[in-house]
Amino acid sequence: MNVYSSMIVLRFSRINLTNQLERLTLSEVLDWSRLVCVISKKKYQDAYSRYGVRPKLVVDVSEQTAYLQRKNGCEIFTIATGDPRKGRAMSYTVWRVASKRDQGLTPLYGPRLLMLDRRTPSGIFVKTFIALHGTNQPEILGEPRSLGCIYFHNRDILGIYDLLKVGDLVATIP
Repeated sequence: MNVYSSMIVLRFSRINLTNQLERLTLSEVLDWSRLVCVISKKKYQDAYSRYGVRPKLVVDVSEQTAYLQRKNGCEIFTIATGDPRKGRAMSYTVWRVASKRDQGLTPLYGPRLLMLDRRTPSGIFVKTFIALHGTNQPEILGEPRSLGCIYFHNRDILGIYDLLKVGDLVATIP
């Protein structure tokens, strides 16, 4: 398996593509990568038309995926959001990265944590206890089973932590 297909397998852990990707040529993998970016751009357009902002990260609650546009491409991450059966459904709104922590975290949070403020209908951001962070329960990724936050695989939150800055916007879409 080449480097490109390995990267895509990591980003599509929820979708079992490993066997198919092993048989793909480099040009087919690059075509697949372009398709992923088209899907990602659509999610960003949905967030813009819904909220009128251009977020740095888009979280699709129904698909349990997060989309990150980058200058040289895009990435899709499998996530877990709040469990609606336990009254912890994720709000569909705009969030702002309020603070970042990489020290003194319990295993529940993984190696990095980004606290989020929620935008109210009047446009004011208010503090919340919602965050983007890693997890010590990677088996729940892909399902809405978090305690209310947005969980990422620990390897993914390391990169996201470096790319998102305090003040960057995150949008959650249905």
